[in-house]
Formats: sequence, C-alpha cells, structure tokens
Amino acid sequence: MAQLGADMEDDVTMNMQHKKVKYGLLLYVVSVYLSLLAYGVDSLRKYVTEGTPFYTVVTYYPSYNSTTHVASALRIFFYMTWLYMMLPMMAADCLPIVHLIIMAFKFITLCNHFKKISKDFSRNKTNMRKESAVLKLKFGCMQGILMHRKLISTFGLSVYILNFQISPKQNLTDAIMTYTFVTSLFILLALNLWNAGEITYQASLLSFEIYSCGWHLCDSFPQHQKDIKYLVLISTAQAQKSLILKAFAIQELSLPDSRIQYLQYFINENFTLEPLD
Repeated sequence: MAQLGADMEDDVTMNMQHKKVKYGLLLYVVSVYLSLLAYGVDSLRKYVTEGTPFYTVVTYYPSYNSTTHVASALRIFFYMTWLYMMLPMMAADCLPIVHLIIMAFKFITLCNHFKKISKDFSRNKTNMRKESAVLKLKFGCMQGILMHRKLISTFGLSVYILNFQISPKQNLTDAIMTYTFVTSLFILLALNLWNAGEITYQASLLSFEIYSCGWHLCDSFPQHQKDIKYLVLISTAQAQKSLILKAFAIQELSLPDSRIQYLQYFINENFTLEPLD
C-alpha cells in the first residue's frame, strides 16, 4: 500500500499524511495508558486507605487474599507486564487505522495526479510537439487508472463493536478509570470511522478530476483522442461507483447514496406511473 503510486506523491501531501498518522495514534496510545495508569492508581488508593492488596490483574497465583511480600512483588510485576503487553494489542488496533489513512491519501494523490497531467498538457502543447504532449497525457491517464484499479482491489474495513456501562455512583478514581477507558474506545472508533469516511469522500472527487484531465483538447489527433476518450469514459464510470464498507466482508456498513435516495423520493412524490393498456 505504501509503495503504490509512490512516484506520484509530493512532499506536501506526505507531510499531511505523516502528521495525521502521528498525532492520531499518539492520542489513542496516550488515552489507553491513562486508563491503565488509572487502574494502578485506584488499586494503590485502596491499598493505602482500605488495606486491600494491590490488585489490578486477575492471576492464578498469588491468590487475592495473599498478603505476603512475595505476593505484593508479583502483583506489581504482573501490573508492569500488563502495561508492556498492551503494546502489541495497541499495534493491532493502530495498523488498520494507518491503512485507512494511507488509502485516503492515496486517493488525494490520485486526484492531484490528474490535476498535474492536465496542467502539464496545457503547458506542453504550446512548448513541444502537440503529438508528444498528447502521448504524455495518454500515458499519465493510464498510470492513474492502473493505480485506481489497485486501490479498489485493496479496499476493506474491519469493524469493532463496543459495549460498556457507566455506573452513576463512583468515587474520583473510579470515575477517572472509567472515563479514560471509555475515551480510549471512542478515540479508537472515531479514528476508524473518520478515516473510512475520508476515503469515500476523496474517492467521490476522483471522477471529476479524471474527466477534467484535458482529453477534449486532443482534437488534432483523432486516433489518440479516441483512445484517451475511451480510457476516460471507463475510468470515470469506475470512479463513480460507490465504495462499500463491509464488516467481515458480509455486512454492509455504508449508507446508501443520498443522491439516489433523493431521486427516489422525488420520483415517488411527483410522478405516478400508470399501467399501459
């Protein structure tokens, strides 16, 4: 995915992608560790105020009622191990997010590519032989179409279903523990849905950029214009197909196209179809 269309990418788009990945994942990691630290602080508070053992992770040994120094040392060790073991779990959550962000910026790169070849064609057709400019435009269209085809083939999304309850009676540490945990879940869900929506939005802009690449200015070379027109026709039709997000390749998650819904509503409200005799 990272190497797909790498020769078309520019520094400005890549810097935006890097910042979105870095700050989005940093926000999620910080929220998760705040939740884990809240569990430790709450257990330490109960140990100091109530005399209960420092207990954050359910283990077979030591048992809950054991109050020996070895048991306390083991509980602290297991808590530190828990903090470490969360790293691969968070990595498993972050990898799909990174994939979605990269794919969204691939569509941005693809739109910028068609803008670029249109500008290059407008500039080159007066500075060089027009046939060479047309061939260069044709090659650029084929590059973009191949990249779009590969992007469509790699499109997909996994969905997490979250369920939690918040008790109305909580002390301060319990509230911090609960709300930091809920915040981390919401951030994880928001990063997935936000970037998945960004993909569908950027993909919706692609058909216009393909159509505006400058194919209609190749009238001096009918054969080349016919070839480019055919490429633009097929790729524009392909780009207008809505991207459908599915959970586990079974359940569709994307909402129906609002334009189709409005058209169906308009037809039902304003037209009545009568049977033919």
